Amino acid sequence: MKQWNLKVSFATPAFLGDAKQKGAWRTPPFKHLLREWWRVAAASSCDYDVNRLRERELALFGSASGETGGKSKVRLRLGEWKRGSKRDWHPLSKVCHPEVDLSNIPNPRAKQAAYCARHNAHHRIAADVYLGFGPVGLRGITKPPCIGNGETGSMTIIAPESMAEAIELAAWFGTLGSRSRNGWGSLKAEGEGIDPVGRLLAGEADLRDCCRPLEQCLRLDWPH
Repeated sequence: MKQWNLKVSFATPAFLGDAKQKGAWRTPPFKHLLREWWRVAAASSCDYDVNRLRERELALFGSASGETGGKSKVRLRLGEWKRGSKRDWHPLSKVCHPEVDLSNIPNPRAKQAAYCARHNAHHRIAADVYLGFGPVGLRGITKPPCIGNGETGSMTIIAPESMAEAIELAAWFGTLGSRSRNGWGSLKAEGEGIDPVGRLLAGEADLRDCCRPLEQCLRLDWPH
């Protein structure tokens, strides 16, 4: 077992809700994130066999259903469970989205620029509303507060040393919360043994075990 003491923050606002859908720091989403990136790190060693991967996952992360695994070997502790502090919202620039309604345009591509100019008021949408639809509305955060970019917290992870790669991948690529696939909730983690960007940007990070050619992925079911 190894212990990682990390400083965690967000590069973009995070819509990480509690039971009342208010932005809050809680450990379950972080543990789920580690679980996701552990699968990415471990898949190649299981020859991308989902059943073998699942067996190893249950042995490491445990199971409440009584299946193989029992108690989780991965423990997380936040320095503080707290609500987010971001309530004010400054909207991003508006972007023309002609796909909103092009039913009357015979040749959308050729007339896109002219269409945007004529229908500016109706087809220019704030980028944050478009990318954060739901958590972000025309008047800002729909259920404030959210976790603001720059907010920090401390986290301790106690887990087998084999979790090191998953923790580093989560620190490099992890996103958390609602609309995280659109870039909200981009995670940053720093601490002993975790290089937030250095090795990655220098091209020194070996990601070959985590990547496969797209053609190979498309031959298998969608999770690949």
